Amino acid sequence: MFNIIDRANNMLKTTPSVYREILYEFIAEYKIGKKDIPNIEELLAFTGDVPEVDVASVTLSDGTTSVPVNAAAWTEALEGFVNNLYESDEISVSIRIDKRVHDGVLDVYNLSSFSGFLKGRSYTQLFDIFTQLFKSCGNRIVFHLLDTNGSLRTGNIAFSDNNVEWQVTIPRHEQLKNCEDASVFLDRAKYPLLPQDFAVIGPIEGSGFGDISELFEKLRCIWSYLYLANSAYIANEKAILQFDPAGVAEEYEFGDLDNNAFVPQIYDWIFKDGGCIDKASIARKIINVYCRRKIAILTIDEKIFNSIKSDYVIYQKNHAEQYIDMKNKISECIVDSAKQMQELSHDVAEAFRNNFVAVIVFLMTVLLTDSIDFSQFLGKTVSSNVTAVCFIFTLCSILYLVTTIIMGNQKWKWLEQSYEDLKANYKRTLDDQDIEEAFSHDQLIKTAKDQFNKLRCQMIGVWVTMIVGLCVFTGILYVNGS
Repeated sequence: MFNIIDRANNMLKTTPSVYREILYEFIAEYKIGKKDIPNIEELLAFTGDVPEVDVASVTLSDGTTSVPVNAAAWTEALEGFVNNLYESDEISVSIRIDKRVHDGVLDVYNLSSFSGFLKGRSYTQLFDIFTQLFKSCGNRIVFHLLDTNGSLRTGNIAFSDNNVEWQVTIPRHEQLKNCEDASVFLDRAKYPLLPQDFAVIGPIEGSGFGDISELFEKLRCIWSYLYLANSAYIANEKAILQFDPAGVAEEYEFGDLDNNAFVPQIYDWIFKDGGCIDKASIARKIINVYCRRKIAILTIDEKIFNSIKSDYVIYQKNHAEQYIDMKNKISECIVDSAKQMQELSHDVAEAFRNNFVAVIVFLMTVLLTDSIDFSQFLGKTVSSNVTAVCFIFTLCSILYLVTTIIMGNQKWKWLEQSYEDLKANYKRTLDDQDIEEAFSHDQLIKTAKDQFNKLRCQMIGVWVTMIVGLCVFTGILYVNGS
């Protein structure tokens, strides 16, 4: 613990005429006499106790000459400065600490002064401050208290004198994404802040956090309004809120939005346990029913909150029934698609059977018409007409095979496309996980595709073997004819 005011008071044997702490700077001003000037060891000990990440400077001045501690040859300069002073001279001592963010941590030297600094800012200035801090610190901000024992924590901000261990929650970027999905805050790029950033969780340990706790509750309420509205933006220190998409946006002073206990509760309910888009839509619908005037938005109460929750229960019941009907229809469509894909395998087999029967009929015709004497097949000359017919028949069989493969592939593409269109048709109603479960993770289609490819390869293999036999047969006829 390093209480900088007490340490400086003890070193300079007086109290400061003024001191203040802002975001990145602490300053204290003292007035002392010559006899109260600290020695070199005291000054070194004081500056050495300041955390290394920050930069401390102490400057002594008599109005004409200044001696900055830790500057080059400052010890000699300080001795000369003291020797040239009169006992009645008044010396100004300025203590300044430039604070820096390190690993998401910013030191706070005087909690009371820092709380006053935050409390004295306008709301848009506070938005700028915390936006800048989140950009510098990441998803968590820690204010390390050096003069106070205790802690105050929100979901993403902590004031503490010890190391902070964060509870595992939904990552902040996912919280922001949920808000973007459920509402239209037009300044989200400029002010990526959340009500969770200012919602105090757990007990407050220690004292001195009253102003910060009160301020954070106001900020939480304002940001709950901004995300509860259907669309919102910030302009001229005011919030522009539109709850009814068909209505007109209204201007609200931030001071009018910072004191409603139920709006943060409604926000928490919307963004808890999923379904935030549906919950937000129902909440706005009920608010539009009860709050037809601008002033009514400021008086959202428990009655409205209970109506929102009741309407959502009814919605869930109706949605569950529709969901069951939808899944039944999906199952029927999947089964039909699987059957059509299985029929493609039968098409290949049927095409092969037709070609095989044609070959048998052709050979029987040749045999019965005595066009070829099979007992003297290798030695007897065959007419060129028979050879030509065999060649044409073989060529037609090859073309028939190729056509069957092309048509089978094309039909398969059509079926796959219709299946994907079916899935895409439900993306507006169901999320990706529900779609995968409803379509059984495409297992039926994958099984049908595997069976189709296996049977098609077998049929094509046999078919090609038959065509090769025809080619050999036709080749023998051609050689004998020659």
